[in-house]
Amino acid sequence: MRNQLAAYTAALNRYDLDAVKEMFAENAIYISPGINSVIHGRDAIITAFRAYFADHPNQVNVDKNVRLINPTNIQSDWSLTATNLRTGKSVSRKGLQVITFNDKQQIALIQVLDF
Repeated sequence: MRNQLAAYTAALNRYDLDAVKEMFAENAIYISPGINSVIHGRDAIITAFRAYFADHPNQVNVDKNVRLINPTNIQSDWSLTATNLRTGKSVSRKGLQVITFNDKQQIALIQVLDF
């Protein structure tokens, strides 16, 4: 799972939505205060990422202190920096993320908590 998390973060940082899409299960769920909602489904998650990347063309994600919780869950201390293209304001977030993988090693659930 560490390799899957590293691949996911690297794909996000290169804005490779095709690679990110393949990492999610079709019925995946994404929960984050950064989007103020719960997103259901791989296609909806990718649509949200596409919109976010359009507004934040220089975002960088970092995972630290990666911990295996059990055979299907991994947790990391997470941070993100970016600049909002429309407002010019810097964005800096950090927190905790828990990722659950299905039996095909695809992301089934991401839960992000901001600190």
